[in-house]
Amino acid sequence: MRNIYVFLVCLFVSLATVRAGNVWMFLDVCQYSNLEGNPYIETYISIDGSTVSFVPGKNGKFQGTVNILYFLYKINDKDSALIQGDNFNLISLEAEDSLESTRRSKPFRYIKRTQLSEGKYRIVAEATDIHAPNAKPSVALYEFEVKPSAADDFSFSDIEFISSFAESKDESSPYFKNGFEIIPFNTNGFYLEREQLNYYVEMYHSDKVFSNAYFVRTQILRDEKILFEYTKTHKKPATSFDILTGNFNISKLPSDAYELVIEVLGEKNNVIKRVSRRFDVLKLQNDRPLTLAKDNSGVFDKYSEEELSYYIRTMQFISNSSEVSMAKSLENLTQKKDYLYSFWQKRVDAEAKGSVDLFWGLHLKKVEYANQQYKATNTEGWRTDRGRVLMKYGKPNGVESFPAESGLLPYEIWRYDRLETQSAVIFVFCDTDQATGTYELLHSSKYGEVKNPRWRDFIQGNARARNKATIDYEDRNQMMLDSKLNPNAGIGDH
Repeated sequence: MRNIYVFLVCLFVSLATVRAGNVWMFLDVCQYSNLEGNPYIETYISIDGSTVSFVPGKNGKFQGTVNILYFLYKINDKDSALIQGDNFNLISLEAEDSLESTRRSKPFRYIKRTQLSEGKYRIVAEATDIHAPNAKPSVALYEFEVKPSAADDFSFSDIEFISSFAESKDESSPYFKNGFEIIPFNTNGFYLEREQLNYYVEMYHSDKVFSNAYFVRTQILRDEKILFEYTKTHKKPATSFDILTGNFNISKLPSDAYELVIEVLGEKNNVIKRVSRRFDVLKLQNDRPLTLAKDNSGVFDKYSEEELSYYIRTMQFISNSSEVSMAKSLENLTQKKDYLYSFWQKRVDAEAKGSVDLFWGLHLKKVEYANQQYKATNTEGWRTDRGRVLMKYGKPNGVESFPAESGLLPYEIWRYDRLETQSAVIFVFCDTDQATGTYELLHSSKYGEVKNPRWRDFIQGNARARNKATIDYEDRNQMMLDSKLNPNAGIGDH
């Protein structure tokens, strides 16, 4: 069983789409085993450096710091027991400046190995940018099951997606294992504008099944269909322990969900053992830099400069960071018309259909609809959370509205059949103050949006759930959070 209720985010999505102060955290777990059959897990936490504040140090160079709270529970039939907790800081490498591109090149990585017995487990992690004064923590929750294995079982480990794999003798490195330095690629299986997929998996006791060499087949599937151009077969010697590692060039794969499958084949090409892992490819045509082109279409001639400035502001939720920066630099009517034409023409080219006039008209309708339906006190509709989601993702396929349920705050659930590579996506909004009509986004299953597994507690008025990032699943957590009660809290900067 591997259930993930994780704060999953797309690594290079525009900062304009993320609430200020929220770091982008990835949490992943892979299960391994030693030759005695004792299982252990590797927990990977990574932070996108571009979402962290970098501050200058005494030497004039910049660094970011993220505080991590980590809890590991064993789940029983009726309750769960906290078996491990930690409170530490992840500190970036030094940077010469604090530009977004520089911070993005400084990811935060953490790896933790833990030997576990058979059973079901839950990991909860919380990440907070310590240099962002109004930051709200980002929370990830991951559930998995450790299954029993015997010392002579023929089996696979989980598949780990990696950034690099190289021979090493540095046993002091946290990434050292089996004579190699293995750097995890931890974006929870999301490959955003990446050219290559690298993988690592361990295989135990093939010599219990084979006396001689055997074949291992690795392939990529899409909708359970084999992509034959992404299929490789290797001959391997039978041994008690082996490492399987390799890569695929995925630059030509379109945006979609895929499955990486590794199979051991018998003499008749029958599958003896199989392990697989899903990954998602996402191509963001709209994330490429915008080049201004002269507007000769006349689409924007009827608008004043003030009107164009307003409409450009309404596009911030669908703009990438370079487009937001360019919009701020526009100085006159001509530049703004050229910007609008180039902005929408780029989306026409990416979709390979429609026209600038069509895309522009649809945007205007969204603005008008949002302002009519979602206006709050002193806030235009397109600026509210519901307005932002409408502008970015379009109208939902269904809306469930609960304006006056007994004992509950007013709330809405928006449902989308499909968004990008995801199916059955929901957004939960709540009228938190019941005064201004501002429905705040509490939770979404969409990658890159705020996650709150306890949103139901929030709408019930549960005070302990008022902080959307709470991870107070056990009263004993307080001991881990309070340095007066836990002498080990905050001692390690990893």
